[in-house]
Amino acid sequence: MSPHVIDQVAAQRWSTVVGSEVRRHLGSRRFRARMAVIVGLGVLAGLGALAFVAAFDPRGAEGAAGSAPVAVETAAGVVAVLAGLAALSSAAAETTDGTVLSSLLVVPNRLRLLTARAVALMMTGAVAGLLAAGLVLGGGFAISGGTGIDVRLAAMSMVAAALVVPLTALLGFLTGTLARRGAAAMAVAMGALLVLPLAIGAAQLAAPPALTPLLSFALAATPGVAVMQALSVTSSQPGALPVFVMGLGMLAAWIVIVAAAAHARFRREGHNA
Repeated sequence: MSPHVIDQVAAQRWSTVVGSEVRRHLGSRRFRARMAVIVGLGVLAGLGALAFVAAFDPRGAEGAAGSAPVAVETAAGVVAVLAGLAALSSAAAETTDGTVLSSLLVVPNRLRLLTARAVALMMTGAVAGLLAAGLVLGGGFAISGGTGIDVRLAAMSMVAAALVVPLTALLGFLTGTLARRGAAAMAVAMGALLVLPLAIGAAQLAAPPALTPLLSFALAATPGVAVMQALSVTSSQPGALPVFVMGLGMLAAWIVIVAAAAHARFRREGHNA
């Protein structure tokens, strides 16, 4: 590599790398289609929740208006989980198809590349989450005529969507980077999202009462439950801290743990290639 090229590589700005990663993703028709499907499923879930309430609540449209923040949380939850799985799949695929090794030739600073790739997916995830949540909230206003919606809760739900969806995408990306193989990464995701919560829930039914607090904490600490709780700004469940604060804390803890392992793994990427 010529000295001029070396100087150009060394002078790369982190923001430039992030922009390149965002453009790379948005330039992919497959990626755009995947994100459109994710947003669409989130909107369908949120509007479905509104329609269900409007159909069965005696107050009709007024009842649907009151449930608008919950519908926003529902939409954001669907988008968060799907965006996390998409980021996980993308990270694992890029490790095995040579994309990461090619990127390291252009951006040899591994930490810069890793964080730029993560932030690019977080940015697209945040846009997807806000778009789905905004469309559902708009549907709530349309159904109710703009009356009966708790604006404060609706705003908090939108903020939660803007925070939780990109954080879930980040966790998925880090998990895929750590697992490296698509099948292994997806197995880990399914275990964390489905198998582990179901196993703990079943244990709660059979365990003695003395273990109930421990099992309840273990259930809340699973990644899938943490994501849902982080979005639950409308929850009035009593506790020392609001449910969404506990959920955000658990989600952040998982991100820190997996990030440390993923960074250590990424530092060795390609050394044995």
